[in-house]
Amino acid sequence: MVLTDRESEFTDPSRIETGGETAGQQCRVFYCDPMNSNQKSSRERNHEFIRYIIPKKTAKERYTEEEVRLMMNHINSYPRKKWNGQAPIDLFIKIYGQETAAVLGLRKIPSDSINLTPALLK
Repeated sequence: MVLTDRESEFTDPSRIETGGETAGQQCRVFYCDPMNSNQKSSRERNHEFIRYIIPKKTAKERYTEEEVRLMMNHINSYPRKKWNGQAPIDLFIKIYGQETAAVLGLRKIPSDSINLTPALLK
């Protein structure tokens, strides 16, 4: 799942959903509702965390799927104040279950092991 706004790099959802090279759909693209700042701020916070790990002007294409999954597991394990200290992965598991999380390669990183720096992918 990809949640984004309507910036120019996201104008071709079909290409994003299929990865441009595969025959089948790999994910779904969802757009924030216009003028709904609550949705956008959630997306922006994750973008901020991604930039902690992958600085601007760094080629994102150089990272493997496993590295991106590792990065997102760290980001999604980081507790959020707005959810009473729960991490996004905790909420996902409550809704969809641990089995679904495991199938997707999602795993919770212990709080004392979360790394939101470029050293994570080195």
